[in-house]
Amino acid sequence: MARIRSIHPDILIDPDFAGIPRDARLLFIYTLIVADDAGNLEDSPRALKMACFPGDDDLTVARIEELRDILLAGRFYESYEVDGKRYLHIRNFLKYQRPDHPTKPKCHLFPGQVFTYHVRQGNAFVPKTEQGPPLNRKRTFPERYPNVRRTFSQERLGVDLDLERRGVVWTWIGGDRGGKESARPQARGPQSPRLRRPYSKAQTEATAPTRRRGRETA
Repeated sequence: MARIRSIHPDILIDPDFAGIPRDARLLFIYTLIVADDAGNLEDSPRALKMACFPGDDDLTVARIEELRDILLAGRFYESYEVDGKRYLHIRNFLKYQRPDHPTKPKCHLFPGQVFTYHVRQGNAFVPKTEQGPPLNRKRTFPERYPNVRRTFSQERLGVDLDLERRGVVWTWIGGDRGGKESARPQARGPQSPRLRRPYSKAQTEATAPTRRRGRETA
């Protein structure tokens, strides 16, 4: 059963959210209502059609599938599979939705997710905690999502999708170390800072007397 949800007003002026089709924005807002208290729901275009747009004949199941894929590509949803069944996880759901007494999740938890819900015992609520399956960091879009755009790096290099979603992309670097081609993660954007490798313990101890003598001389 759907519950009362909160919608942050800043989402209306978010550039990423405003850049997707209107029906996709409406589907995302509706799924905030029909998702369970952990922010998960069944990945079924037909179920989304019946729950969110039961009276809209122009929004077919095939169109709902396209809108879902747009939201997946825009990183509004995370797709996962447990026991052969697919689910959707709404990113940052628990950041804005905080019910007083969250109920037991209806869907399997997202991998790596830890969720605490309340169970009524007598006149009190007792908290219980469940944990999702182990997080598999090497995930890619399955072939069943044909509407999700795949990058060159994903097609040719088998990119780690979690790294790409955190702002790290894989680029092809040729002739590295003896002419061998390799793939390295690089920060996205022209103004991304370069990270220096920290000194090892041996290097720190070897250079410490030199730095002390320099300060004493000065």
